[in-house]
Formats: sequence, C-alpha cells, structure tokens
Amino acid sequence: MQKRSKGVTILGWFLIITSITGTLINVYTFMARPAFIAKYSTHLFRFDSELIYQITAIFGVAISVFKFILGLNILKLRETWRKITICYFLFDILYMLCPMFLLVNPTEGLGGFLAESIINSLLIYFLIRPTTKEQFETV
Repeated sequence: MQKRSKGVTILGWFLIITSITGTLINVYTFMARPAFIAKYSTHLFRFDSELIYQITAIFGVAISVFKFILGLNILKLRETWRKITICYFLFDILYMLCPMFLLVNPTEGLGGFLAESIINSLLIYFLIRPTTKEQFETV
C-alpha cells in the first residue's frame, strides 16, 4: 500500500471541510429563506425566485454530500475516486457559469468564476501528475 503524500491529504481534507462549510451555508440559506428570496428576486428577473431557492437548496446539499464522499475516498487513495474527483472539478467549473447567466449583469460573477476556475484547474493538474497518480491503487 502506498503512503499518502501531504498534498493528497490536504486535498482530501479540503474536500471534507468545504463540504461541511457548504452544508452550513445551506442550513443558513434554508433559515434565511425570506431574505434570500427578497435579495435575489430582482436578479432572477426571468425565473420564479421560490423555485430557484428550492433548486439551489437541494442541489447544494447534494453537492456537499458528494464532496464529503470524494474527500473520504481521496484519503483512502482509491483510483476510481481520483478520476471522479477530476470530473467533479471539471463539472464545478461549468457549474460556476450558471450564477453568472442567471444574474441580470453576468459580469458580477466573473471574478468568482475566474478564481474558482484557476483553483479547480490547479487541483486537476495536481491529480493528473504522475507522482500523484502512482499513489492511488486500483481496486
């Protein structure tokens, strides 16, 4: 069995911690439902703000649970989950485009999109490096 590097350990814990943070944000969003709808109803000019609220809450919880599972399996050095994590980071880049186009002014979300795209691209690069790939075992 291969020894896990510090980078892989940090990545696994990063996924776990961000999933917990995402869950807390979803709980806050659930509790602050009237404020969420009041704030974003002007931005979501084409959509029903109640429907968007429900979709984002359900989708946010699903992503948080999935990231927690990713983090655990990265820490266990499972090759299949390394590949799934790469796909998740690619999905996350595309998923960040949604808020940009749902807003009235898409340039409002451009900074967040660029920052997250750069971070996800670096994480993908880290996961496809040969020294990182050799740590994972195929089961």
